[in-house]
Amino acid sequence: MPFSDGMEQPDALETRELQGTAGTLDQPRDCDDCDDCSSASDSEPESEKHAYELHSWNDKKVPSIVIALLKQLRPGVDLTHVTLPTFILEPRSLLEKWSDFICYPMDLFCAMAEDDTKRRTLHLLSWFCSGFSMLPPGVRKPYNPVLGETFRCYQNHNRNPFQATIHPRFGFDISGAVSGEHHPTVYIAEQVSHHPPISAFYFSNRKAGFASTGWIFTRSKFTGNSAGSIMEGRGRLYDLVRGQVWESTWPSAWGRGIFVGQYAMEMSGEASCCCPDLGLEAKIKFLKKPLFGGERGMIGGEVRVDGRPVYTISGNHITHSVVTDLEDGQQICVYDKELDQLIDKRVAPVAAQEPHESRAIWTHVTNALEMEPPDYEAAQEAKIAVEEEQRRIRKRAGTNVSTRYFTRDTWPDLGDRKSKVKPGHDWTYRWICTGPYEEGGEDPDRTMNVYREIREHVQ
Repeated sequence: MPFSDGMEQPDALETRELQGTAGTLDQPRDCDDCDDCSSASDSEPESEKHAYELHSWNDKKVPSIVIALLKQLRPGVDLTHVTLPTFILEPRSLLEKWSDFICYPMDLFCAMAEDDTKRRTLHLLSWFCSGFSMLPPGVRKPYNPVLGETFRCYQNHNRNPFQATIHPRFGFDISGAVSGEHHPTVYIAEQVSHHPPISAFYFSNRKAGFASTGWIFTRSKFTGNSAGSIMEGRGRLYDLVRGQVWESTWPSAWGRGIFVGQYAMEMSGEASCCCPDLGLEAKIKFLKKPLFGGERGMIGGEVRVDGRPVYTISGNHITHSVVTDLEDGQQICVYDKELDQLIDKRVAPVAAQEPHESRAIWTHVTNALEMEPPDYEAAQEAKIAVEEEQRRIRKRAGTNVSTRYFTRDTWPDLGDRKSKVKPGHDWTYRWICTGPYEEGGEDPDRTMNVYREIREHVQ
């Protein structure tokens, strides 16, 4: 269970400091001006590369982490009490890193438009697997979000259209899903708790037929030669077309080889994805790379329908993974880095962001890390300043709890599955709407307002 009986209530920013951009969400606007989603897009920047091919900091050599940690680390120690060196920081917040899960959205669009259950399942498995492919080449740790921090972005599918009408791996005709005018996919995340550290997220494209809300509780651990971020929590993906709900859990992220072996990041543990309405459950095991030899990113698992195995899962979640149909032995590729199309995310420039938004909060740290050469001392000073300001705000706010986008909740059980999460420990997007999309209707989840606010500044 993620929490103990006596879980401390989250700290909060003062209500006054929680005002800003989100305030405009209180006035939903009609969504029938769909040219809003396409006509202005021609002025947007070109599509980005893969998130970890884009940044030059991936190629920079960093000092050894051993000396920096040696005096602090003991087996079993909680990493929340350890100060990690600035040179291993990935220059973006954890809230932004979670948005990598929507970088390969084509299969999600295809799943919502596919009536055949088997094909729809393959599309969703493909999308789910792609979400774990975004690992840096070395060990990089994103910034720990501060309480009240938010991150918002969108994908413009008209400016960056899907390039295939025949699925590049499955061979299905997907023209009905990917052609025509699309609404943007909007992603919103917020750090809703500091003790324990909990991030909540929401993304949706109601016209395409999906909405998802979830939360992740991260706890850190050191085990001798590895430092890990254990990710607990869950997410739910709502199929707005059929009224079905998919629930997922996450693996953990580990930095291996701190003292011995190759220094690299990898996923480890088990992730699950289930749809009780279909009697379907997929479990994926992320295999630990051996200390010597072997390959990073290997996975294994299976898909069951009504308790009966129908697929096995194998391969590498970073580069190429497949499922094998146990009925006929056919292997089907569900992820291929060379074939799957990444869709970039648009974010408002720092100058246009509210003070509580991720890139605004961490801008001085990021600027120092992206200098040539990086100024680690300046980055450390800027990071300390952010953390000290966070302590000051929490002290002044006391026990007041106020969040912008998410609220505590108790999710109902799905089918016969009994939740292990305690009542009141889920987090749900305040304006989530799981009803079907209505052409020309209102903006019930208020994401189109978020899209307009960001787009105004990225033109």
